[in-house]
This record gives sequence, C-alpha cells and structure tokens, in this order.
Amino acid sequence: MALLIEGEVIDFENISYLEKYVQGNSYIKDILDFLKDWYGSYNYIEVQTSGSTGMPKTIRHTKIAMIESAKLTAFFFGFRVGDLAVLSLPAKFIAGKMMLVRSIVSGLDLVIVKPSLNPLEYDLGKPIDFIPLTPTQLELTIDVNRNRLNNVKTILLGGAPVSHKLTGKIQQLETKVFLGYGMTETITHVAAKLLNHEKCSNESFKALPGINFSIDESGCLVIDAKHLPERVITNDQVKLYDQNSFDWLGRKDNVINSGGIKLFPELIEKKIRHLIDKRYFMGPLDDLEYHQRPILIIEGTENEQSISLKKLKPFLNKYEFPSEIHYIKKFILTSNGKLNRKATIQQIHKTN
Repeated sequence: MALLIEGEVIDFENISYLEKYVQGNSYIKDILDFLKDWYGSYNYIEVQTSGSTGMPKTIRHTKIAMIESAKLTAFFFGFRVGDLAVLSLPAKFIAGKMMLVRSIVSGLDLVIVKPSLNPLEYDLGKPIDFIPLTPTQLELTIDVNRNRLNNVKTILLGGAPVSHKLTGKIQQLETKVFLGYGMTETITHVAAKLLNHEKCSNESFKALPGINFSIDESGCLVIDAKHLPERVITNDQVKLYDQNSFDWLGRKDNVINSGGIKLFPELIEKKIRHLIDKRYFMGPLDDLEYHQRPILIIEGTENEQSISLKKLKPFLNKYEFPSEIHYIKKFILTSNGKLNRKATIQQIHKTN
C-alpha cells in the first residue's frame, strides 16, 4: 500500500508506519483504526449504516463475509495481483473499508488519497486499473482533470444518483464506468451496470456471481447471497427481470400516495433531470383531499434556479405533475453526504 500526500507517493509495509501521519489527518486515522481491527483478534468488523432512510445504526459483518464479498468484486471486474487501485473514499464507511479488504484479498497495489472532490488532483504517473468514486467526484474530475481519466481503466460509482448531465459526460470517456447497487447490509455492491461503451441506455443491474434476487409481496428487492448470514429484504422497489437482473424504481419509503396513485419520486426525477442544474427531488406534501400531493424541492434560491411549472408539463403526466415548487437554501444530508429526504422535506412542513 502507499499514501499520496501532496503529490508524493509514500510506500509502507506495515500499518504502524501510518502512525506518523495520523495527526491532522482524520482519514488516515480511520484507515489505521480499520486495519488494526482487521488484523485484530475479533472475527467481525463493526460498520455504520448511512442513515439515508432512517436512524444510522451499527451492524457487524464477519471478516469471512467481507473476504467473500471482496472475491466477488474481484471476479466481476477481473482483478489481478499487482493491479493499481486508488482509495479516495473515507474508510469510516463500508465502501472505503471494502477497498482496503479488496486490496488485501486480491493483492492490489493500493494508493490511498485524501478524500476530496478532486481525487486525481495529483498524477500518479502510471495507469490506474480501478477506482471507486462518488458521482460528484467523477463530475469534477471530468471538468478539471479529464486528461488523467485516460489512464483509468475502470470506475465504480456509488453513494448517490447519477445526474443527466453527468451521464452525458460519461459517454465521452474511454474509461469504463459502472454504477454499483448495494448497501452497508450487503457489504457494498451486489450488482452493477455499465453506463457507457455499449448500448447501455436500457442496461439493467446485473448480479455479481452467486447473488440471487427476488421480490416480496410489496415489490421490494430481496437479496440472497452465500456470503451473507441471511437474506436481505430491502426497501427498494424494483422491476425484476430474472433472479440475476432488475431495474431500480425507487425507495418504498419515498413513495408518494396521491389519491390512491402510487408515485415513485425517483422515476419522476429522471424525467426532468435535463431541466434542472441544481440538486432537487420530488417529495410529498400532506393534503386533506389526496392524502399527499407531489411537490418539487430545489436546493438554492429561485434566483439561482428559476423553473416554471409550465416548463415541466411536457415531461410529466397529470399524476406526476408537482402542485408546487419549493426552494430550500441547503438540503439536509446524512453523515456520509447522502440526501436526507425526510429531514429536508420536514422543513417545508414546518412552514406550511
């Protein structure tokens, strides 16, 4: 493994070497703490959920399960010993922890970069085989360091939706860009789909080897995986094609019940994403007649992103059409940067 500090790559052979860099670098402390736990006597690792759909909670994964998950990723992406990977995500959460495990299991040469919106600020001077990024990290990298992406073989996106604007930019890259599906409970991704290079506009999520999907009576995805102690029943509503592929529709928690019509806000958001540059989402507002009615919430002020209801009309049906547009100066996020829809929309309820 190696650290990248202000452009200098520093190799280290044992975790005690990290101690000298901990002060003032919380991300290194998180890495050091994880590696101490990993090589410690307990057979499990404690991880914290993101809190995007409820209160964050701590769960335990066995090290054996994490190793098996790492092997699935290695097979899916074709890792080889000596491949160069980059960790630019915080090791405080499962995505960062699992990159450390993958490097250990697959014998990857891992360069650890300080988590930032511009993870390729410094040129490593050699090709990168694999790097996981958030959509925000990739978009900024395309804008300011696009030439460095020519040396990246594979990018795995996760942690947030991919905007219409970013989807367009991705099509121009030679780098293969995948979107992962997973969560803390599944030890990160259990499925992925390619976003470019092929005719992938209708590409579904494909299961990693050994993962099987089904749906429950409410249409939510159920995940069976050999490396997990029990099946995971999610809150994600999906269109299931077979036991190995699905399209994601939205979160059950986010469904808007308007006059008995069930609306998936995430699907509505996709239809209008080319119209809005700021962060936005569709949410429910309590209504005596319809129980709930859909509204559009945009981050910022009306002066920054002015959009009329009339402009939305050609893209939405009468049930999806928002009754109002609300502007909120700053969205509420979870501890790892995901949009907290419920907490954000409560701000609107308080003012109505």
